[in-house]
Amino acid sequence: MEIKLYLEEGVGKAKIKDGVASQVTKEAEHVGVNLDSIEMVGVASAENYPTAMKEFFGDELYTHEKGGLIAAGKAKSFKNDENLCHRIMLLDGIAGGLLAADSYFEQGSEIPIGVLDSLHVLSHELGHCRDHELRENSLENKEQKVLSFPEGFDLDVVHHYYSRILIDEFSACFLARRYLALGHLEYQVKSDQETLQRKFQECEDLKRKSQTDPEFITDVAIASSGVLWLYLIQYTKLWAGKTGGFFEDYSIPALMFFEYGLTFDSEAMDEFLEGLASSYPNICVEEDVLERIWEILSFCAGYKFEQTERGWACYWRN
Repeated sequence: MEIKLYLEEGVGKAKIKDGVASQVTKEAEHVGVNLDSIEMVGVASAENYPTAMKEFFGDELYTHEKGGLIAAGKAKSFKNDENLCHRIMLLDGIAGGLLAADSYFEQGSEIPIGVLDSLHVLSHELGHCRDHELRENSLENKEQKVLSFPEGFDLDVVHHYYSRILIDEFSACFLARRYLALGHLEYQVKSDQETLQRKFQECEDLKRKSQTDPEFITDVAIASSGVLWLYLIQYTKLWAGKTGGFFEDYSIPALMFFEYGLTFDSEAMDEFLEGLASSYPNICVEEDVLERIWEILSFCAGYKFEQTERGWACYWRN
């Protein structure tokens, strides 16, 4: 396992390499990842992140938003002479938390949220690696890297694209370490709520623009359908991250607040996720079930999608 650093000069690179290698080794053993398959782990500063990601993963897009990075880690698995190999990239802030983790465990003192988050990110990325070892067909889901509509907006394309992301994220969280502190779980819930509410507000802004420029209607359809899937994906990650752990009885609150007092009933989603957990790794993606759950959430958010002779139409409450 090679540790490759994309950091500014002057930092203690040898210490970082040894510390990251140690934590990756321990967490990989916990998750069950074959250590011999981990080809390379990278640590990059925010400034060097785009360059590092391109070098590590080729021309794939990395997750970003208005210049601010969202993905604190990324894992990719690939075949090399029929052998499965893994590469993992981490932001330097995550590496810093990993280096500090052992001292808190040794002292038995309360672990800061930032350190817990670093461990969680690493475990999650290793969860993806382990999922690729157990469920090789998950590698096939990486073929469509970017959501696109060459023939106009198509809700079926949206459902197909995001449902596979949901399954991948469920699998990684299901295999990774569970939340170790209630405060960390609550921190993640709050973070998800803030992200989703911001995304939902962006949809509202697009709706206002569409009143004077009809070309924005397609943008509304793309953004709103995507944020509804993001809700289900983030709910899935929280559910898998707590189930079977210390906080299994924790009730995940609403991640997004809608007008008209409507809230998403998660009972059907919980039942779907319980089915995934009981059948893993032999997962059969029931897209129709997920789509029905998505439609309920869409109604709560005030959206309706309908297929017409001219293609998919998107309606919303004013």
